[in-house]
Amino acid sequence: DCDFKLSTSDSSWSDSKKLWCCERKQKGCAQATTALPYDCQAGYAKWQTGWSDDKKQWCCQHKSVGCTVTTSTHAFDCDAGFDKWEEGWSNQKQQWCCSKMGMACDPYDCDFKLSTSDSSWSDSKKLWCCNKKQQGCPPTTTAMPQKSTTPVATTTPHAPYDCTAGLAAWETGWSGSKKNWCCQHKDLGCPQAVATTTGLPYDCNQDFATWENWAADKKTWCCLHEGKACDQFDCAAGLVNAERGWSPQKKDWCCQNKKVGCPTTIITTSLPYDCNQDFATWENWAADKKTWCC
Repeated sequence: DCDFKLSTSDSSWSDSKKLWCCERKQKGCAQATTALPYDCQAGYAKWQTGWSDDKKQWCCQHKSVGCTVTTSTHAFDCDAGFDKWEEGWSNQKQQWCCSKMGMACDPYDCDFKLSTSDSSWSDSKKLWCCNKKQQGCPPTTTAMPQKSTTPVATTTPHAPYDCTAGLAAWETGWSGSKKNWCCQHKDLGCPQAVATTTGLPYDCNQDFATWENWAADKKTWCCLHEGKACDQFDCAAGLVNAERGWSPQKKDWCCQNKKVGCPTTIITTSLPYDCNQDFATWENWAADKKTWCC
């Protein structure tokens, strides 16, 4: 408010208010024509840490010094560290580079540490890269013909799982990745309802109404192969009792991504602020009231 305390502007106004009111309203300007709000040579050696934001802005606009230089208009440099994106990039950078540049879109980099995949890759990465890229697959047993007519079996390094160990209690005792591998390679540990009809490790239609409670391996498999259970939460499940029944994380995710489960706004006839009250001294209002009335 360039009329508020105008008579004592020299001592009561901030530098930023003096500058704004002088440039926009021609009020509160310095009396001497040579006087400037800032000396852009003073402290220039340490302007990045020593100057206020107002001084940086003024000196950049009027003297072309103290300007913050940006080297790129992109949020991320997708070429930097691309050879190790799986290990070195954040989720935000991976999502941005995939959507904007078409880079790092797969859940795994199947070329990264391929030579040591047997020991350095997770079971889920081994399964995904083998199925999708034919890389990092477990070695198989092959027959090598010798000079004699009888083929001699030569066995390459051991398989990642022993599918006979714990077979009696595979449903509760095996990990999801072991179930997947043994079902695909040894026809052991397959879900009975599925194995007898389709030969697939999971039935993505079974219990789909409660897919949010599925094991992580089943969610991953059904998402990759059938496009089901790909969301982080099932926003239709329990929606009628979302306010009390959902976790805060589910409320936030479903509100932002599906526009459901958002906090209810109660509309009343009363307003939070009276913007006419004390308007003559609005500069002294609380920040919340200024924002609302603006």
